[in-house]
Amino acid sequence: LANMGTGTLSTVVQELGAIAGVQIVYSQSQADATINVKNGSVIRADKGVDIKAETVTGAGSRPIIPIPLKVGTPLAAGVMYASIDAKANVNVESGATITAKDLTVTAHNNATMDGSITAKPKITANSSGQVVSVAVGVTNTDVESGANVAGTLNVSGNVQVVATNEGSYSTSVTVATPPDGVAAGG
Repeated sequence: LANMGTGTLSTVVQELGAIAGVQIVYSQSQADATINVKNGSVIRADKGVDIKAETVTGAGSRPIIPIPLKVGTPLAAGVMYASIDAKANVNVESGATITAKDLTVTAHNNATMDGSITAKPKITANSSGQVVSVAVGVTNTDVESGANVAGTLNVSGNVQVVATNEGSYSTSVTVATPPDGVAAGG
């Protein structure tokens, strides 16, 4: 019965959206890569030791329900929410011991935000000569990386401890009307 209700609700939302000219975009991405080398841990290697936490995330324009306009309407509305929450952390606690020729500790995030929403009515004007377009877009990006080494290191060669974030972030809200219309975006 719950599936039937959900299916019916989705159909109703799709039909109302099609009539009203509403586009809805929701995209959320979460990633957490954490490595903890605990107190009392012992890592030994004849060559190198690499400890790496890495995330690759993306969020952006993905309509929940593709809504083709079935009738001409003087209203176009768009709502978008896109979010990325990504964390990459490596922690070598005090009391942990690493013995190796070389040691590399890396925490890295790669995040891509590409949020876009457009509100454009299908008709040029209603009987009163007015067309209204409204669009609102919100994006949020929370990306964090950290590499912390507090343990005992017995390393005869190179030691590299690196924490990096890289990304591409874009948000676009577009509203369009004919010359006699009214538009608002944010």
